[in-house]
Amino acid sequence: MNAEPRKVRGHIPWEAVDARLTAATSVLIISTRPDGLPHAAPVWYLWTGKAVYFATRTESVKGKNLGDSAWIVAHFGDADDVLYMDGPVVKVTDTDEQASVDRDYTAKHLDPTTGEHYGIWAVKGNALYRLDPRRIITWNDGQARGRTEWRFD
Repeated sequence: MNAEPRKVRGHIPWEAVDARLTAATSVLIISTRPDGLPHAAPVWYLWTGKAVYFATRTESVKGKNLGDSAWIVAHFGDADDVLYMDGPVVKVTDTDEQASVDRDYTAKHLDPTTGEHYGIWAVKGNALYRLDPRRIITWNDGQARGRTEWRFD
């Protein structure tokens, strides 16, 4: 997993970044297709303070793009209050890690049609992935010149 975040520039405190990542439920994942074209798709996720976990079917476009390992961009929010991160993604195969993440993921997410808690394995063929951020960039009010950048070295 990653080291503690180190601020490279800007004024937005880590606590604000962490709180925003913890509170949100969806993220736009941008991966690369085998032909080099980008692919963007929303997913539900869980932020643990160090990593982003999300699930997708291995046979989906996302799943095929991720393969055994990939580098992705994850965009949280909109184009005015920006928060995005990039880093490598790995498929989580450790059963203890899967169980721990699924417990917290299930507690966070509710099925919009039933109101019941919704776990990672609710969709047949899902696999669990972990994004280990190398960089997080954020800014407010559509002003990129006021951006804050955090690095995980």
